[in-house]
Amino acid sequence: MLKDSQDAGTASAVLKRGLAVVALICLPLPSLARTDCPPARVVHVQAEADWVLYSQEGAPWRSLGRVSDPGVKERLATLLAAQMANKRVMVGYASDTYDCSKTDYGSLALLVRTYAD
Repeated sequence: MLKDSQDAGTASAVLKRGLAVVALICLPLPSLARTDCPPARVVHVQAEADWVLYSQEGAPWRSLGRVSDPGVKERLATLLAAQMANKRVMVGYASDTYDCSKTDYGSLALLVRTYAD
């Protein structure tokens, strides 16, 4: 009798885990979409108060983010290194509707990618 109840408990636990996995698969996951602005050389970098702004060849001024935001100092260092080396960079933003052709003083950049050329 004890063995039957243990088997039933094990089967119940497996069923519960299976249902939890199915539920997680069916839940909508956050979008991983982002906008990558076209690669170009950095022309200007401006640190003003807590904000970091930059501009690239053929592009308007855009925001890198606040110095106090996580990762902004590292992205700023990458931009400055690329500017000094005259290398192209691509800056990406978390929104898939971000418009790289418009001036933006308030968005947080998600990433900075450097290019060897």
